[in-house]
Amino acid sequence: MAVDGFIHRFDRNHFGWACCIYHEPKDANVILATIVSGSIILIISLTFALTVLNKTSKLLEDFSEGSHALASGNLEYEFPAYGNQDRKSFARSFNVMARRMRSNLRDLESERSKLSAVLETMNDGVIVADSEAKITLINPAAQQLWALVQMDIVNWRIHRMKTR
Repeated sequence: MAVDGFIHRFDRNHFGWACCIYHEPKDANVILATIVSGSIILIISLTFALTVLNKTSKLLEDFSEGSHALASGNLEYEFPAYGNQDRKSFARSFNVMARRMRSNLRDLESERSKLSAVLETMNDGVIVADSEAKITLINPAAQQLWALVQMDIVNWRIHRMKTR
């Protein structure tokens, strides 16, 4: 029996019904062309997806490397600026952040040096304690006044100090 160009054969010799469909040769060529073109599209799609994944993965690896460098104190790290516009924009932002961190750290170190110079040359004794009353800094005048060595007293609680 032929229906819509397909030849159908029904078999009732076995238990139940069975249907076999035979295709004309021209239909087989259409099916083969569909399978081949579908395979080509699949290969192209997979290649594109892997390329995008590889580029994204490289960006994340570079970002991770840069973050670890900054976290470990390497403020001289510069994020490489190459690739597409988004990556270059990200690299510029990352590098601006690193430069600001370097600048802020230099400013803090400068202020710390000034404060240290003032404390070292003061004739008055100065003892600095944190919020938990632990001594964090003592200048030479305070050491002489209390007859202490700085390494012995740092991290003491302020109440441990006794008058002579």
